[in-house]
Amino acid sequence: MTPLTNTRPRMVAAGYCLQFSPIWRFVLPYHQNKFTQLRVFFTMLHHTKRCLALLKFSVISALLAVALAPTANAGTATASGNWVAATPTQTLTPEIPTPAGTQKTTFTGPASGPYGYTLLPFTVDQSGTYSAAVTVNGSVHTSWFLSGLFTPNSAVLATPLSNFFAGIFSSTTPGTGNFTSLNLVAGQQYTWLIAYGTTPGGLNYSATLTGPGCIAMGTNTCSAVAVPTLSTWGIAALISMLAVGSFLTLRRNQS
Repeated sequence: MTPLTNTRPRMVAAGYCLQFSPIWRFVLPYHQNKFTQLRVFFTMLHHTKRCLALLKFSVISALLAVALAPTANAGTATASGNWVAATPTQTLTPEIPTPAGTQKTTFTGPASGPYGYTLLPFTVDQSGTYSAAVTVNGSVHTSWFLSGLFTPNSAVLATPLSNFFAGIFSSTTPGTGNFTSLNLVAGQQYTWLIAYGTTPGGLNYSATLTGPGCIAMGTNTCSAVAVPTLSTWGIAALISMLAVGSFLTLRRNQS
């Protein structure tokens, strides 16, 4: 009789739920034998706990995968202004890319110019493919991207041609040069060179560079903030450990 005495509170609680809860009255058939009702009730409750444990593990794993996966923050940097005389006021450049409006990726010479110019040095904090556009009012123009800093010189092309990796000539005024694919490396110094085809006085330019990382160009700066992330293998290992822990917990609950 001891087991019956010990289980009476559970029987009363279960019987109350079965009698007054519409859900349980629908799920469980009505039996005069309260022990049968109690056994069915706790069997369903046991499986419900298992389902909840698995659901909790799935939700936690999904949240960890999203929260800890490396993320890419798209960035945009702009620069604009009127032409400002530099020293020297003109510089030689690589040959003008042809045909107009087409992005060229290799340069062999001879040098062109000298032209009035604008220099936009920049760096990015994330490697990837970037795009760029520059619009000039008041002159046709050519723009180039090169690794390192450009050294202006009106007599010789002082920067090696091998440093240049993209260029576009715009034959209209106002005209826009669109770079659709620039493969940039994080931390590498780059320069955007814009050269003008006539006396630059009175013209203005507007340049935009966009990509997956922060771009330090013009007045736009990037703060070096380390964000802790896990690699793909790290996330897989963490989820595996959670799976093993959940499996052992379920086995312990079943025993």
